[in-house]
Amino acid sequence: MAERWLALGLSLLLAAVVSATLLLDFNAPQRAEQAAPVAYEEAMLAIAPLGEQELQLGRHLPESAILALPPAQRQLPPADGAAWQPVVLPDHATREAALQSGRRYALEMRWYRVQHRVAEGEPLPQALHIARAVGGPVLVMARRDIAEAPWRLLLDNTPDWLSQWNRPLYVALPPELTTPGAVVQVAIGLPTVHGVQYGLAAPLIGPASAVAWQQQRRQFWQVTAMQLLSLSGLVLGALALALAWRRQQPGSHLLFAAITSVWAVRNLHYFVAPPGERVAYEWFWWATNSSISWLTLLFYLFVLRFLPRRYVALERALLGFCVVLSLLTIPLWPLQAEALVMQHALNVAVALGVCLFLAVLALRGAGTEFSLLVGTLFVGIVLATHDLLLLSGRLPPGHLYLLPYSCLLLLFTFQHALARQHAAAFADLARANAEQELRLAAQQAQLEAHHVTLVGFEREQALLRERQRLMRDMHDGLGSALLSSLALVQGRELSQPALAGMLRECIDDLRLVIDSLEPIENDLATLLGTLRLRLGDRLAAAGLQLHWAVDDVPPLAWLDPPSALQVLRLAQEMFTNVLKHARAHHVHVSLRRVGDDVQVEIADDGVGSPAASFEARDASGSNPGGRGLRNMRARAESLGARVEFDSRPGEGTRVRLSLPIVRAQ
Repeated sequence: MAERWLALGLSLLLAAVVSATLLLDFNAPQRAEQAAPVAYEEAMLAIAPLGEQELQLGRHLPESAILALPPAQRQLPPADGAAWQPVVLPDHATREAALQSGRRYALEMRWYRVQHRVAEGEPLPQALHIARAVGGPVLVMARRDIAEAPWRLLLDNTPDWLSQWNRPLYVALPPELTTPGAVVQVAIGLPTVHGVQYGLAAPLIGPASAVAWQQQRRQFWQVTAMQLLSLSGLVLGALALALAWRRQQPGSHLLFAAITSVWAVRNLHYFVAPPGERVAYEWFWWATNSSISWLTLLFYLFVLRFLPRRYVALERALLGFCVVLSLLTIPLWPLQAEALVMQHALNVAVALGVCLFLAVLALRGAGTEFSLLVGTLFVGIVLATHDLLLLSGRLPPGHLYLLPYSCLLLLFTFQHALARQHAAAFADLARANAEQELRLAAQQAQLEAHHVTLVGFEREQALLRERQRLMRDMHDGLGSALLSSLALVQGRELSQPALAGMLRECIDDLRLVIDSLEPIENDLATLLGTLRLRLGDRLAAAGLQLHWAVDDVPPLAWLDPPSALQVLRLAQEMFTNVLKHARAHHVHVSLRRVGDDVQVEIADDGVGSPAASFEARDASGSNPGGRGLRNMRARAESLGARVEFDSRPGEGTRVRLSLPIVRAQ
């Protein structure tokens, strides 16, 4: 609550300070004297009828009647000294709230005469500056302070007078009239509609350098700054429009873009000359004057978007007000009354009433941004009131129109509010992301816990499968051999040496099972080296000399413990055949890569025999434990490998086991 009071209070204080500063006369003579030594000694006024013309209001605005005035070059300042009366500049008259149709208004020429003394040593050349002249096209004439001296026409502003209401005038004085010590009279003619409105700011006369600085200063604030403000507003509106295309609810951005567009139309008359054709002139002024009602409507619609509740009745009432006021002032039918001042007064009154309602909402808790927006709207209303007083002639014509500057303040405040909206949206997004990250972290922790549980379960399953495999291997190999040996012993069919041999084979089979569990990193050479270590003593005891030739071969990715056991049994069967049947003296073992296979070859120099003898020994059961050629081929097929036998009588036996490097799944 304190923040809302502070925001609204600061905005109202800003409105008071800005208004108190800018309501002072921008072109007061004393301030001009402080800026540069430019001034005049006295000012006189003479009023002369402008022919026999009178204006009767009907369809057209009173100012548009000036378009039909006769050439101003025919007019001269009154020669009769009694026609001149002292006047205090600036001089201006108020404009009525409504000009009634049917009433006749006379056209007249107001002549202002000022006298300027060129001091000795004063910089030359000299010039004249007029901040603003309201009424008709300005005539500027000059002469030396001699009664018989002719007036010299220095400016006839008829070609540019349609934009004269807001553009300063600059006139260079002839050098021959402004010699040191000379007294120069300058006459300024201003055609007006009697009883309507006129205004002439206090002129500045003096050195051209100082007067030109005043001219440039006024030109910037009255014309150039308006162009820059409109352009900046359109740029901001284009940015808001671009952002609107990327939002699901672009209402605020579209309203902001509409505000900047209508604002550019509203400010158009500040720096663009109205058209010279009478009907186009009136439509131009209708568009620029009516746009302020629509601009106010868009402002309030934008501000109301910052409230959680929609005030539909208020929005409809404002829309109806804009439609009715625009239709009443449209230049399509004869006017019952010309109500330019009343039109703007109604705009200010409605805006003030809505602002008071919004201020109550702000104090009730509508938010800090909303309070700032309401405060800037109050600033706009104060400055709009200033412009209304200037338009109606209740302020001197030297003042600046300030509403465009308040619009800039409003636009930047609204842009700040939009930025705060985006910042709040990003903050909400950051909070949502943080919450999402916390949820993801919790889910990740849960998944990791599940993963640990799953890994433990898989480990247990692997151990169980490995235990079952070992039991099966020991049952099928060692168990079968022991049972066969037991049966032979019980039947007294086995001698002690034969029994020792069978027990040795059982021990070898047990060692094979144990060796298959050793980590070998899928290296076949390491696996065969383990077998060599196990069988070395037996081969030496049998009088066999072992020759070992092992090349570098790639690892076999599929060589897990079960497959390693099958390879060991195949190799053991080969060595067992050599020990039992070959009667050899030398055994050659080689390991090399052949194409896509790794080939293990065991060759002896024994007696050899046809391959059929192997089959016969298997069929006769001379190989306890079921080892033999048939079993070797079955084991090889289970590995996706091939086993080949080459044996001839008297030439020994050669057995080749081809293992695939990459085994088909």
